[in-house]
Order: sequence, then C-alpha cells, then structure tokens
Amino acid sequence: MPTKAQGGLEMGNKQREEKIEQLSVGVDLHKSNFTVCVMREDGELLQEEMYRTTDQGYCSFVQRMHGWEEELGCSVALAVETTGNARFFKNWMEGEGFPVVVVNTNKSKVISQSTKKNDRGNA
Repeated sequence: MPTKAQGGLEMGNKQREEKIEQLSVGVDLHKSNFTVCVMREDGELLQEEMYRTTDQGYCSFVQRMHGWEEELGCSVALAVETTGNARFFKNWMEGEGFPVVVVNTNKSKVISQSTKKNDRGNA
C-alpha cells in the first residue's frame, strides 16, 4: 500500500508527463491596426486576424488570448516587431500576463529576407 509521500510522488510524475502546450503569437503592429497569427507548437495555424489599435481592439485581443489559454489549457507567448508603439503594446500584454519578445526586423533573417512582405507574413 503506497504511503501519502509515494502517492504524492506518483501524482507529481503524472503532472510532469502532461505537456502544457504553448501558443506562439506573431504580431505585426501598425499605427491604426495590428495583424496576429496564432500557431500551435506543431505549426497548425489557429487564428489569423486583424485588430484595431484602440482600447477596444487591445481588449478584444487579450480576451481572445485568455480564451485560448482556458480552452486549450496552454500558455501564450507573443512576438512583436519593433515599431513606435511596440513598448506600449508590450507593457499592456505583459500586464495581462503574456510574455512578449520585441523583434528587430532588420536583424531577423526570416523577416528581412522574406519575399512576401505583407502583414500576415510579418506576423
């Protein structure tokens, strides 16, 4: 018969076996709107959408990202390109609990050497 300590160890191992998926969210940020692409770890595209850069747009985006967390039991990580309003966006999203990486597009070969220069491709 297992002791409480052994039972706790078994539960801990079970929890470690379950992988919490992370969603990667690329954001192409502009003055009046931003485009997002949400991808699973396996590369499946879950969402591609545009939001306005207004309080309502940011709130809708945040609500959707928290929705993904709850629906899929995953975490959400954001990457946004360096622009004039990237700091504002980063601060807002980090305040909501999302880690944000700001990407210098001039130093990112994937973006700077891309032949498909559009919001979707950048995101």
